[in-house]
Amino acid sequence: MKKILILVFIIFAISTQAMAAGVIKEKNGKFGLFDEYSKKQLLPYEYDKITKKEGSYLLVKDGKVGVYSYTYGSPKKEVDLKPLYDDVEKLNSTSYKVKINNKYGIALKGDFIALPIQYDDVFDINELPNYWSSKIYLVKKDNKYAVYDIEEKKFVVPFSLGIDDYYIIRDFNDIFLKKGNKVGLYNVKEDIGFLPKYDEISHLTYQYYLIKSNNKYGIYYYNKVLLPLTYDKIEKDLTFGRVILANGKKQALYDFKKAEFLIPFKYQELSILPFKYRYENERSSNDLYKVKDSSGKFGIYSVKDKAQILPCKYDEINDDFILKKNNKFGLFSNVENKEILPCEYQEIKILYTTKYSVKNNDKYGIYDTVQKTFVLPIEYDKFNNLSCYFEIEKDGKIGVFDLATSKILVPAKYTEISISSSSLSSVITYKAKEGNKFTKYRYDFSGQSKSAVSNSIKTSGIVLGKVVLTPIALVGDVLWDLTPFPLWGYMMSTDENGNWHVFHSFSYSLWTDEMW
Repeated sequence: MKKILILVFIIFAISTQAMAAGVIKEKNGKFGLFDEYSKKQLLPYEYDKITKKEGSYLLVKDGKVGVYSYTYGSPKKEVDLKPLYDDVEKLNSTSYKVKINNKYGIALKGDFIALPIQYDDVFDINELPNYWSSKIYLVKKDNKYAVYDIEEKKFVVPFSLGIDDYYIIRDFNDIFLKKGNKVGLYNVKEDIGFLPKYDEISHLTYQYYLIKSNNKYGIYYYNKVLLPLTYDKIEKDLTFGRVILANGKKQALYDFKKAEFLIPFKYQELSILPFKYRYENERSSNDLYKVKDSSGKFGIYSVKDKAQILPCKYDEINDDFILKKNNKFGLFSNVENKEILPCEYQEIKILYTTKYSVKNNDKYGIYDTVQKTFVLPIEYDKFNNLSCYFEIEKDGKIGVFDLATSKILVPAKYTEISISSSSLSSVITYKAKEGNKFTKYRYDFSGQSKSAVSNSIKTSGIVLGKVVLTPIALVGDVLWDLTPFPLWGYMMSTDENGNWHVFHSFSYSLWTDEMW
């Protein structure tokens, strides 16, 4: 207990010292500074005024200003700047803007003059990251700007360039320099740049710039022109490192990281097609582009294959790879890179990842692009979305289809279907009505098991690998009083007649098709 009290006292003492501050005291019209915690005198009674500002203390003596920075817990007696200046302004933790006779310079601690006091103004570039903001400064003289590096002790952008204005792009360490209507830049990290000679400059990414002059565009990289100012338009593509170039009515795709053309100047329009689905045999992402030729028709170009893989004969190709031609619809596979359904259907819409609703002769079906077949034939009158499940309708009767597993959970032969589920399990129960007869279908979220019980008693077992659990009697599918079963992933429950049920609750991979 004594050790704990000593530790608490030490922590309290350290915390108190850390929170301590300087105390300004007056004596005979002069001011001094004392440490609040130790009560020791830090500065003698020799100043006309001492004021606290931004964590430091301004010291006034004989009309001149100096600075003392108080360090919590480690007070010192040396001042940062002696009272030698007309005014002092803290730029950052290491440097101060100092003023004498309406001229400015930069002083470091110890009155070291890092920039002579002879300029109209000095600015720290606090828009830059911390390291550069304490190294690089903007200096103004006769309404012109220069950039000074106090570590290198030189102007990296001299006044002789005649810079009128500037703006900063923080994330890229760039200072954009303006002279009249022209723009140049200086990159403080790489110590590179170019003179103000372009009408506009904007970033593509680090060290890559989009340049514009006389309504023509080009690309500048590091310290050279990568693409000349000959293009009518350059736009960023959605894929990193790529741009779409336009000249007249033609467009091309260019990779400025690799400095190569990916699609030649052959098409009127280019736009990337998203890579939506990932399979074991997937192709590289961001590989396919929708292209439009002079006929106004669309096709698909593969960057990976460096070739057009679908001819320009379609009226439209949307982001779900649905093709349209002569008011009929088809489907393209972005895995196999070919047309998998011809344009002969009345309507095609995406439903769920790889599942598409296909309509023909006013009937509906569902096509799966992975299984490459219709998992639901085109013979249904209507689909209704029921929160992840689809209600299917045929000849006035309804059922339920699961998009995830491509299985019919409830056949379309009922007039009413209601759904109930338990928040304590993964089981959903469908109550289907046919005339005056009700049938209950139970379905777990894995989509790998179901049971239908209609006014009868069944004996069943659960197969788990090679282990068969004790058969159980089922009377309906209503579950009560959920109880953990001594096997991970399974639950026990009683029905309304007191019979026990064993079912799987969340480890879906353990189910087999041999249940019930």
